[in-house]
Amino acid sequence: LKRPARFPPLLVRVPSRPSLPAAMVRAFGLVLAVAMGHGAAGALLAKGAIRANEAFGDLPASMAKSDEVTGHMKGMVDGYVQKYDDEVAKFEEADAAMQKVIDASEDAEGKQRAIDEKLRLKEEHDEKLSGIASFIRTLDSAVQAMRGGEKAWMDEYPDLKGKVDKIFEAYPVFVQKQ
Repeated sequence: LKRPARFPPLLVRVPSRPSLPAAMVRAFGLVLAVAMGHGAAGALLAKGAIRANEAFGDLPASMAKSDEVTGHMKGMVDGYVQKYDDEVAKFEEADAAMQKVIDASEDAEGKQRAIDEKLRLKEEHDEKLSGIASFIRTLDSAVQAMRGGEKAWMDEYPDLKGKVDKIFEAYPVFVQKQ
């Protein structure tokens, strides 16, 4: 009989003084735990798959690595904020084009089809933006958990904080449709 593995294959143990790749594995584990929800993250911490002292401890000794990982995560947040902005611009362009089609339609049936298509595009757009906002929130939570609860990590990046705050205002809570 094979003895079952103690940890799921996706989560790996890393040494107490990790190299950059090991720190990235830790960061991914935190992102995964936050994405799975607070209850699941707590369960993982309780089972030892992600140890609190490994994920949050040793800050003075590993501050440089923590800052490096934070920089990579900030780059990911920047990328998703750009993706969000691109989607908004793309939708505004498509919405204006659909409005022109609606205005140019002479028969009621053609106008109704164009309106239905515009509504479908709006729904897809909102769904996509909601997903992006949810992932940005997950990354934000992971970086904040890595850095500790002292102050918000985005305070160091006021431009990014302003953009993310607007995104979080537009999509305050990720609610999954059934």
